[in-house]
Amino acid sequence: MKKLCFIAVAGAFFFCACNNSGNETKNADSVTNVNNKDAEAVVNQPDTSMKTTVPTVDEKCVEFATKAANAGMKEIELAKWAQEYGTRQDVKDFAAMMITDHTKAADELKQISKTKNITLPVMVPDGVRNDIDKMKTKKSGSDLDKAYVNEMVSDHKDAVKLFEDASKNATDADLKNFAAKTLPVLQHHYDGIKAIKARL
Repeated sequence: MKKLCFIAVAGAFFFCACNNSGNETKNADSVTNVNNKDAEAVVNQPDTSMKTTVPTVDEKCVEFATKAANAGMKEIELAKWAQEYGTRQDVKDFAAMMITDHTKAADELKQISKTKNITLPVMVPDGVRNDIDKMKTKKSGSDLDKAYVNEMVSDHKDAVKLFEDASKNATDADLKNFAAKTLPVLQHHYDGIKAIKARL
């Protein structure tokens, strides 16, 4: 009788243990399923941490905006240098006009570029930086005036061509209008600096 009771108790214990084991497996499976669903949810969420903005204009428009920005930064930096170290009043006056006009154009270009998702450079590229640094080695007298004037003649010849092309061929209306509006200003600069060069 004692043996029979012992077997019954042992059987009940074994049965409970099996059931618990089954429940633990079920619980483990549920946790795994929940974790898998969470993982899937994370994987399926869009990654907003590395969003890149794509320009809404074509490559030629981006190239125009970038070149225009680089040219403007160069003109402003060299104008400040010429104002500080130049000796001729007409050179200093031209430099002052460069700062005013190119700063205004740069601000307008930044606003337009922002709406087109164009990332403009904040510093001139190395090649332009080398040109600026070479210019700045001439820091006295008529040599400085001549170097600045010659650089401005060359730069404005290129700028007029760049803006003329964009005013005719740019596919984006805002950039095309910007080029067309700025072109007469650049032409005025070009004519003015050629006149100063003739007087040197």
